[in-house]
Amino acid sequence: MTLAKKHILPFILPLILPLGAVTLLAAVLLGFQIAFAGKVAPGTTLFASSIALQDLEKIQQTYSERLALFGQAPLTIYHQTDLKLNKGQYYIFSLAELGVTLEKEQSLAEIPVIEVGNFEWGKDVTTQFTLNQDVLKNALQVRIIDLALKAQNAELKWNASRQDFDILPEQPGWHIDLDAFISDLTVYIENLDSTSLPLAEQKGLTLRRIDDVPQVTIAELEAARAYIKEKVGTPLTLKGPYDEWKIDWKEHMDWLEVHPGVRLSSVEASPFATFVSTQIAPILEVAPQDARPRQRPS
Repeated sequence: MTLAKKHILPFILPLILPLGAVTLLAAVLLGFQIAFAGKVAPGTTLFASSIALQDLEKIQQTYSERLALFGQAPLTIYHQTDLKLNKGQYYIFSLAELGVTLEKEQSLAEIPVIEVGNFEWGKDVTTQFTLNQDVLKNALQVRIIDLALKAQNAELKWNASRQDFDILPEQPGWHIDLDAFISDLTVYIENLDSTSLPLAEQKGLTLRRIDDVPQVTIAELEAARAYIKEKVGTPLTLKGPYDEWKIDWKEHMDWLEVHPGVRLSSVEASPFATFVSTQIAPILEVAPQDARPRQRPS
């Protein structure tokens, strides 16, 4: 070997060796693609099991059969009716009733396949579907009567015999956590199984309740009894060009609405609004929305 070659070789080797490694890797990869063309890509899982390098047609056939069975199977939904005592009731629905459509072709296309010249690493294959939330909500509302209950604030009612008002206690309410249910339903369908859910959910999906707390309580109204009695005892005077109307709030407690902080106002869609629009507005010859009282409980 000449002196010149001895000096050049140390500089060429670092360039030649990586290039050779890349070429070798490409050759190996191409050979792998040719040998396993049409097989499921490595690293692919379906239903939490590896299906890497398996025959694509067989996997698609198995997947199709399981999709068909799953689409016909009933779904159990547990409606939690008592949070403290953990009581509830079971309901049976079909996926179609809940607005679920399994997308077979899209689901099968999710399985990555080995192709010559195009290397794609595998993934967790999940079932594709569409969900019509309007259909879902309607199905639940029709079948489950106590799906929601609006919280009722403490209310006032005038007691003429005592010349004082009674306080009707507040009532707690609830509504279902629909977002959490849809999330569980999505996991259930994507895996065509409930084993991916927590153990308690594997026999069916749960509609969980969220408590709605009343904004006005009997304790607040009792503490403000003197203030409320003073306000209610002040009549509302409505004046027109030739007529005058006095509204005795004690006789029309249902026309009042109590807000948090014990603030009183007239109910928007109430007999009071009807009275103004049908009795006063025609006399004043103005539009109902222009017939405004000069005094209102505060």
